[in-house]
Parts: sequence; structure tokens; C-alpha cells
Amino acid sequence: MSAKKRAVKVLYIEDREDIRRVFAGLMKLAVDFETEILLASDGREGVEMALREKPDIIFIDSKMPVMDGIEATCCLKADQSLRDIPVVMVSAYVDQVERQEEAEAAGVALFMNKPFTTEELESTMRRVLGL
Repeated sequence: MSAKKRAVKVLYIEDREDIRRVFAGLMKLAVDFETEILLASDGREGVEMALREKPDIIFIDSKMPVMDGIEATCCLKADQSLRDIPVVMVSAYVDQVERQEEAEAAGVALFMNKPFTTEELESTMRRVLGL
């Protein structure tokens, strides 16, 4: 009898509820492995959730109220227990070079353009997690 593999914990931090719902639905379609989807509505809530839940990967919107994606990524990377969790920035503004440089300096591993497809989501998951 083989042991059941643990689900990959995915945290998505996004201020728009409709986009959070779409992401959760796409994630179920995109990958052929079990995932546990955690959703946060702003950077502060996302950092708190990450501290509690210790996700395997974090997708984060770049522009949000309360705490934006770059500031939240800095907080995540400053914590010893979260430092090695890959962060993927999801944005409609990926082509803004200055913003991308700030995000990379904060510790973002990869960028995804909004909107994205199930194929892009799966490819990003596999690439960042080495699956």
C-alpha cells in the first residue's frame, strides 16, 4: 500500500473576489495533482495566512489596497519560515519594467500576465515547484 501524497498548498492573494474565484476554478482544471487552494483578499491577510498555513507556492497580485504585492513579498521573504516559498506575481502590468525590477528585488520568482490560461498556470506551477 502506498502512502497518499500531500496536496500542494497554493495561496492566491488578490483583492478582487471574482478573480480569486476564477483562479480557484482554473487551478482545479489546470493541474493533474491534488491542490489545496487558499485565498486572501489583500497583502496583509495573505502574509498572515502564509504564516499560519505555510503554502508550497504563493501567487500574488501586484496592485492591491492595504498592502500591495511587492510590499507583501518583502514581508514574506523577511520571515525565516516563509523565505523559501516561491512567489509568482500575477499582474496586468507585467510589462512595466520598473515594477518588474522592484518585484524581482523583493524576491518574486516569476511573473504571469493577467489574464492567463490553464496551460500557463500549469506550466508555472510545474516550473516553480519542479514537478
